[in-house]
Amino acid sequence: MSSDLTALETRHLDTLALPEVPFLPYSEHVTIKLLRIDRASGQISVILKGPPGAHIGLHKHYGSVTLYTIKGAWRYLEHDWVAREGDFVFETASSSHTFVTEGEEMVEVFATVEGALEFLDEDGNPIGIEDWQSMYQRYLDYCQEQGIDPIDVTELSEMPVG
Repeated sequence: MSSDLTALETRHLDTLALPEVPFLPYSEHVTIKLLRIDRASGQISVILKGPPGAHIGLHKHYGSVTLYTIKGAWRYLEHDWVAREGDFVFETASSSHTFVTEGEEMVEVFATVEGALEFLDEDGNPIGIEDWQSMYQRYLDYCQEQGIDPIDVTELSEMPVG
């Protein structure tokens, strides 16, 4: 098999080897485990984790988001439903909401995010934008601070030329 096709094959990632990176400054308690970045589309895949009482401030999505609840329960302050273990949530582009954990159990959610997130203050004014580049930089910075060798989670990285 040609070596230039190797980068296009299915990839396996040991998620236990990835750090849980604090999602600062948006939450002191929620962590993000960055699983995959597609630099061409801007799509990221993460595991969001938070203890009871954790939240992420009001934010707007530029693209769609799909979420699957692995463990625990969570909701958006702007809706009357609660997502529990095994529940699937689809968010349309331009939706805005405030993520909060529910109950007494740690929450884990797998999410695939298309495009950027715009964080808003209490009056709806923008205070920050997060995209694949800022999420990746947060991951690299955290790895450097903790003395961890980062695992390359970018799509089609190190693809041989010729």
